[in-house]
Order: sequence, then structure tokens, then C-alpha cells
Amino acid sequence: MSRYGKNDKSADGNQSQMSAKEVRAGPGDAGKQDKPNRLPEPPGDREQGQQAIVLLAALTFIGTATLIVLQLAA
Repeated sequence: MSRYGKNDKSADGNQSQMSAKEVRAGPGDAGKQDKPNRLPEPPGDREQGQQAIVLLAALTFIGTATLIVLQLAA
């Protein structure tokens, strides 16, 4: 009996040769490695990311300060 509860027989009546230890790759698993390798990163990418975060924080602070001042003035 197979794991699905029926006898696994091919068209010619032979039992299938699949064992319980056999593991097959699922969709998208082809070529997977044990440890992923990082892609090469240009030297300026990390610096640009840090500058973008600082700019976002500064704009958020300025916007919040402007909102508070306008609420107090009203």
C-alpha cells in the first residue's frame, strides 16, 4: 500500500519503486544550496541607504514639528 491508501501500480501492474527515504524537490527547489551566497554589492549602495534613512528621519521630524506649531497657533 502507498501512503495514499491505495496500491501503487503502474500501467503494467508492477509495484512502484519509490522508497520511504526518497525525497524529491518541490516546485522552486531546483538548484537550492545549503547556505545562500550574498550577491556582490557596489561600495556606494550601503552609504546611499544610510543617507536615505537620515533624510527620511529629518523630513519626518520637520513635518511633525510644523504640525505641532500649526496646532498650537490655531
